[in-house]
Amino acid sequence: QGVAIAILNMAVWISRREQTIEDIRVALGPAGPVPLRASQTETILRGQTPSDEVLQRAIQVLLFEASFRTSRHRATAEYRRHLAGVLLKETITIAWRRTFGEDL
Repeated sequence: QGVAIAILNMAVWISRREQTIEDIRVALGPAGPVPLRASQTETILRGQTPSDEVLQRAIQVLLFEASFRTSRHRATAEYRRHLAGVLLKETITIAWRRTFGEDL
């Protein structure tokens, strides 16, 4: 018998004005004891046009503000740090496409 336990998840909401992120919300869990609203990451992204450079900067800020811990039932802190960057880039890309049906 097994139970599916989330290693890491992320949600992104974007309000867009043409090619600019007008507003954004980023939530991450279970990175630490409680889900995280990544407000510093949101600040970095707000007013920007998504690009590899902007997303890399946002990933660095996310990794700074999130407190990852190792769980013997879920994953190591190191693996969660890796996944957080991948998830941020993927979820922003998907949310951006859904706003106007376009690619980055």
